[in-house]
Amino acid sequence: WAGDNIYADLYEGVTFDPLPHSKFAPGPPAHLRSLYGRQMQDPGYRMFLNSSIPMVATWDDHDYGINDGDKTNPYRVQNQAEFLNFIGEPVDSPRRKQAGVYDAKLFNFGAGTEKGRRVLVVLLDMRYHKDPYGTPNGDFLGEEQWDWLDNLLSSSSADVHLIVSSIQMLQTRNVAGESWVRFPAARARLLRLLARHNVSAPIVLSGDVHFAELSMGYCSGGRLLEVTSSGMTHSVGTCDATNPNPLTD
Repeated sequence: WAGDNIYADLYEGVTFDPLPHSKFAPGPPAHLRSLYGRQMQDPGYRMFLNSSIPMVATWDDHDYGINDGDKTNPYRVQNQAEFLNFIGEPVDSPRRKQAGVYDAKLFNFGAGTEKGRRVLVVLLDMRYHKDPYGTPNGDFLGEEQWDWLDNLLSSSSADVHLIVSSIQMLQTRNVAGESWVRFPAARARLLRLLARHNVSAPIVLSGDVHFAELSMGYCSGGRLLEVTSSGMTHSVGTCDATNPNPLTD
């Protein structure tokens, strides 16, 4: 899961300020619990849970409880517990004691220390500590998560790093919707972090935008691939959305 596992925010109609847009209220824990319960009863999902496929997960705004959600969500602590219950997180997991659902999982697809087979999946939490849009020098991750990520990458010996960001990072065109470009200082900080630790084979996995996309960014330290995945039931065709902006020096 890369987020939006359920849509738990509560629709309240349309507001004008000055343009019309939908208005939502935060979904409370009981509402999330009900939606997660329905998801757990889905035959296809139950088949997946009973398979041998490991599951890793983070959340985005709709399963966090509020559209475009940030740290002002009054239910963020309780909704974190509901999310962790849904994905079957052990009761003694560190994720149940920290502020936010960020995590990392190392997978070894080879024998022993065979080169090229160790994949570190880094699950970012883009909601729990996110500043409201419009905040000067706003941030997505919060200092506690930044410190965790810095220590994780500095000590990693993985061959491939899959960085799960629930919103897009490389594209700069979407200044009205959600993406890392809304907080450019935080975006630059992440790119510098990857470069400073010379992270091996970094790949960003993102979602949110309801279409699929492949993006490649280049800088003096190398290149960064982003794979955006979304619903498989719709299509918006194809296009060349070449990003002329450099990532970082």
